[in-house]
Amino acid sequence: MLTRTRRVGSFTLGIALVAIGIAYLMHLFFPSLSYLMIIQAWPIIFVLLGIEIILSNLKTNETTPFVYDKTAIFLTAVLILFSMGMGTLSILFEESTHLHLSL
Repeated sequence: MLTRTRRVGSFTLGIALVAIGIAYLMHLFFPSLSYLMIIQAWPIIFVLLGIEIILSNLKTNETTPFVYDKTAIFLTAVLILFSMGMGTLSILFEESTHLHLSL
């Protein structure tokens, strides 16, 4: 009998990709949503990952084991760092143009 393995971390990666993409897209239409605010929301991804781990522990039994999807967790960390870097670069760019214009 073939048992199905639940991979923890894949769902959080998908949610993180959608959430960060929507946040950056919303910034295009609503400039009042600053990049700094988007960057400061990064701990939400760890909360989602923790919820996914807890739910997987509650749902699994001996017939459906779960494993940590190390690749998805690594990509989530890379995604966090990339989005924080892009937001920081955007803030620095905006500040440098304001500084240049005021001179």
